[in-house]
Amino acid sequence: MSLGASPSAPQRDEFDFYVGYAASLTRALSVSAVGRIFVRDYRAIDRTDVSEVLALTANYRFNKYISAGAATTLAWSQSNKSVFDYDVA
Repeated sequence: MSLGASPSAPQRDEFDFYVGYAASLTRALSVSAVGRIFVRDYRAIDRTDVSEVLALTANYRFNKYISAGAATTLAWSQSNKSVFDYDVA
């Protein structure tokens, strides 16, 4: 811990957009999807990153005591600096 520390100002601006949807297809089966997009603009350097995340879920209720579910998440990141590009599944 430093008592004389002076933190620097934020070095990037972040913007994001979020959307989600859920539906009950039957009394027992429900699904949902969530998506989010992030834009990170770095001030001190010429770099902008755009990241997307998509999550999907499904749930099946056998009775009031037992249910099963599955979920997956996918992510992508693109940058104007190729070293920062990646995909995650």
